Amino acid sequence: MCRAPSSSRLKASLPQVARTVFIRGLLVVILMAVGGTGSLAQTDGTALFRTDRLSERVLLLTEISPMENIVVAVATQMGLVLVDATGSPYTAGLLRSVVEETFGRDDFAYLIQTHYHWDHAWGNSAFPEAMVVAHEGARAVVEADRTRLADILPRRRENLQELETQLLAMGDGSPERGALEERRDFQARSVRGMEGGFDIRDPDITFTDRLSLDLGDVTLDLTFFGRAHSGNDVLILIPEEEMVLTGDLFLDVGWLPLFAGQPVLDIPRWIDVLGLALDGEAEVSSVIPGHREAWSREKLDLWRGYIVDLWEGVNLTKAEGATLEDALARFPLPERFLYLRELGHTDEELNRFQRENVEAFWRQISEQGASLNAPALRLRMRQRL
Repeated sequence: MCRAPSSSRLKASLPQVARTVFIRGLLVVILMAVGGTGSLAQTDGTALFRTDRLSERVLLLTEISPMENIVVAVATQMGLVLVDATGSPYTAGLLRSVVEETFGRDDFAYLIQTHYHWDHAWGNSAFPEAMVVAHEGARAVVEADRTRLADILPRRRENLQELETQLLAMGDGSPERGALEERRDFQARSVRGMEGGFDIRDPDITFTDRLSLDLGDVTLDLTFFGRAHSGNDVLILIPEEEMVLTGDLFLDVGWLPLFAGQPVLDIPRWIDVLGLALDGEAEVSSVIPGHREAWSREKLDLWRGYIVDLWEGVNLTKAEGATLEDALARFPLPERFLYLRELGHTDEELNRFQRENVEAFWRQISEQGASLNAPALRLRMRQRL
């Protein structure tokens, strides 16, 4: 394993022919192993992913599943680069074929993880020749998840059988049948991907703070976002494509933005990293999350403002000697975020979301000593803007 320094730049190199031949042979073995048992309704990658050619170099693939995982493929001078790889080697193998057919090449150089949760990282083994890049916090996630693998596969098999049983009892004309079949197929791909001696692939390159990948005509700037949804969230900026990839940090369809996923949060760092992405020299016009659908820059700006305003407000409230209950009363969810109702979130969910965020932000000040002087925060934001 290679660990990059806290802030560094890597220059990609073209893979050697001998290594490529070996890797292709290894890939065949992997795909044979994960494809040995079970039956699936869908085996054609083109039927499994919605694809959107964002530019000549960039392909966005969205898995047709209950989770709608997003993978981004970038064709560069120095090889193909993927951001995330779905949660199953079987699914990722089908995805691989779509990417190869789209770009007419198969020279996968890097696989970058927005974070190392299973639904983004367990498909990595379908790209054995690619160097997997992640934040160093991913190592702990791999170690913890490995201890659970023996229990996960039986549970998934059991769940798959339950879904099959439900489908057998359901009439062909049932309005719920399509959604249930989608869940069944997703679970079947997850089971097939874990069969045949599955193991989680370790990252090959890790970094602590920032890492820049120079791919000739494209640069990918990776920055550790700070502890938020996971302990290893990475923001990825592609200046040449005016694009930033955010993983699972900012989701509003099916989920609400995942700010309070860890006991300790790096809120001041979040603000700084968002400033680097949104206020830097590179233009940002599109934002790609880890699930569902792409965002506009304006929506990410909106949620950046939410974080800044809530952090500043909670700090001021704490400095005044007020209580958590005072803070909860002062900070209902601002009206501009009530668009979330139109996306299917109930008032109860929105109230709980806001309460948990206020409590989490308050806890950082009270328990972790993470308080940031609010006037200083205002000054720093003005200087950046």
